[in-house]
Amino acid sequence: QASKKLLKPCVCRFLEKRVASADNRYMAIAPTLFSLTIQQEQVRPKTVRAHFAFLDGIRGVLALAVVLSHSTNLTTGMATPTPDWMRLLQALGAFGVPGFIFLSGFCLGLPTIKQGFKLSSFPNFLRRRACRIFPAYYMALVCAVIVATYFTHTFPKNWFTAPNPNITGPLLLIQDAYGSVPYDGPLWSMAPELHIYLCFPLILWLFRNWEAGKAAIAWVIVGCIAQHFAEIWGYRSLSFYLYGIFAVGVYAAWHLVSGLTLPSVDNLKKMSAGACLLFAALTLEVGYRHFWDMLPVLSVLECLVLLPVFGLLFQHPLGSLRKFLESPLMQFLGQVSYSLYLTHWIVLSLILMLFPTSWPVYLRCAVGLLFGIPASVLFAALFYRLFEHPYLSERRNISNRDIPSIKHTIPP
Repeated sequence: QASKKLLKPCVCRFLEKRVASADNRYMAIAPTLFSLTIQQEQVRPKTVRAHFAFLDGIRGVLALAVVLSHSTNLTTGMATPTPDWMRLLQALGAFGVPGFIFLSGFCLGLPTIKQGFKLSSFPNFLRRRACRIFPAYYMALVCAVIVATYFTHTFPKNWFTAPNPNITGPLLLIQDAYGSVPYDGPLWSMAPELHIYLCFPLILWLFRNWEAGKAAIAWVIVGCIAQHFAEIWGYRSLSFYLYGIFAVGVYAAWHLVSGLTLPSVDNLKKMSAGACLLFAALTLEVGYRHFWDMLPVLSVLECLVLLPVFGLLFQHPLGSLRKFLESPLMQFLGQVSYSLYLTHWIVLSLILMLFPTSWPVYLRCAVGLLFGIPASVLFAALFYRLFEHPYLSERRNISNRDIPSIKHTIPP
């Protein structure tokens, strides 16, 4: 603005001198130049690029929690009698999926808020999601089937002779209607995630017509009620409660962009600590024996814990938590988190197959942690470079076709 104030008088004096010198060319050209400049400033979209690096760190933490949980699951088996502390360690990964869904709601809802909770183009949105999800997903599915058929033998060869839900479900992304995928457990969550994306315009419609807080609460209530009836009818894995968690993520994005005053850093620290302690106490007391029955409620509480944590990360950029999440290691884990989530089950199955089942459960668990997690991360980095990264440029090309009023470069 200061440069405009200084340059404007100089330009006017220059034009006055040229006009006064009887050069009529400038008298005819000057209005055109000024009108073109004004039109260009009006047409040019104002883009605000915001990349929150700590979101990648949160993805890395969630992915590591899932890998840690599944390393104990594959070591002991969910049906095997195990100590209570190990059961809690096995259940730790169950909070990874709601966390990922919350982040998806935050990142995907953020660019739509300045447009009144509207998508620039729903077909382009689906194409971007397809470029992001499908290539790595189907390649991980092929790898899982090969490993389960010829190495771990958890995928009988006769399953190919007739239509089987363990094959058709993952191929059509409807495996949540049949339960978990036995040869690659984490793949079950890809189906409800895709269904949430298909319902994204409906979620935004409710945010447009209601207040953001009321819309998020309504989606949480509807999701929990639908989940209750799904469990009664024997379809627990449909995971309708994730719709409410996604809506809470959209609400968190709205709260950030709307300009509402956030509490002070000290109050946010107290709120975050209190929410974490309350969540841990409820998880230990209520979900200790009936964890999977209480998972929808505990997942919603997890999102309520994430809200003050997000506020603290935005309000206190120099805090130790944000520095940790923005460290190079956590940024790397966040970058390969999707590939790590898809492929770690395969790597853990191969590693644990090399050690005898007669070993004590604690020893096999230690082997899974010491060797399985580093090997899973290394394989995920290679998988990301080969099957995920090449398609990200195509997704960005699709994104550039839209001209939203605000453009965020937040990774999905």
